[in-house]
Amino acid sequence: MEQFQQRFPTVISTRYSVVVRSIAVIALNSNFSQLSDEEISQQDHWYRDQLSHFENDSSIRSIIVLSHHSPYTNSTIVDPSEDVQRHFLVPFFQSVKTKIYLSGHAHAYEHFQKSGKEFLV
Repeated sequence: MEQFQQRFPTVISTRYSVVVRSIAVIALNSNFSQLSDEEISQQDHWYRDQLSHFENDSSIRSIIVLSHHSPYTNSTIVDPSEDVQRHFLVPFFQSVKTKIYLSGHAHAYEHFQKSGKEFLV
């Protein structure tokens, strides 16, 4: 958290959204082991609210969602995150405007296509 705040001093929490022209970007905290049940619930609610807000905003054409841990990976070093799948993917797939899910953690470039959505690691 300390490193995050040093890098992003204007962000109050580890979840964040920004609009750049017609693209909305939603950054989520996928460090579930470091979050309380209440923090996870709050983030889930905030995430769904953000998606709903951007879905209903006619000036937004696309939504990009990102988190550190990947919902999908072929890595032999790290596993796909079941928590990311459980908390973030259902709303992601339900949204018409979500186009790309960006993640890291596996330290290798991977590209997956699922139900018309793009996943980049």
